[in-house]
Amino acid sequence: MRAVVAQPPVAVAGYTLNMQPAMVYTLLDVRSLPLEERARLAAHAVQPFPAWLMFPLSLLTFGLFPLIYFGLQHDRLPRSSFNDPTSGQAIGYQFIPFYNLYWIFFNTLRLCDRLSLQFKLRGMPDRAPRGLVLATCIVGVIPYVNLLAYLLMWPITNCVLQSTVNKIAALPPQSWDATVYGHGAQQGYGAQQGYGAQQGYGAQQGYNYPPR
Repeated sequence: MRAVVAQPPVAVAGYTLNMQPAMVYTLLDVRSLPLEERARLAAHAVQPFPAWLMFPLSLLTFGLFPLIYFGLQHDRLPRSSFNDPTSGQAIGYQFIPFYNLYWIFFNTLRLCDRLSLQFKLRGMPDRAPRGLVLATCIVGVIPYVNLLAYLLMWPITNCVLQSTVNKIAALPPQSWDATVYGHGAQQGYGAQQGYGAQQGYGAQQGYNYPPR
């Protein structure tokens, strides 16, 4: 039983910042989070961009455009874990010799985790292409083979990743799943206040609401 909230209460920041990243992005059931924290985490500021443009821009700029563009997305997503990188870190650390071999994995995979969390907060099954990103990162650090990654795999991966960003950009920052773990929708939120269907969720996705 799920409901979607619009006009959430004032958020209390920092609940998930005390958790380990694996708990926040992998093991956590978002229904166990306080409603105020869910409101904070759902308040993204990402904007749409033509996904197909990522392919030529990746090639023409030798990967510099997607590096900067996706790095900037970190500051447009609410901080969920204590070690979430800022945009400055996401971009700048990629230019540190040798360390960037680690950073390309951490940075891009963490962006996938943060994007996927936006779907989880809304009770949606969509996820960022984490497996594709991981495979591309692996190929990208193998000598000689990495030419394939930069000419084909990264441009394709960037297009798919941007498609995910566009899906999130279409989601209202003030809408999120108000289901309370084990109790359904908390009183005063979701369908009882007329939310959900107005935002394109709810009954259209097959969820059932509690009686008014």
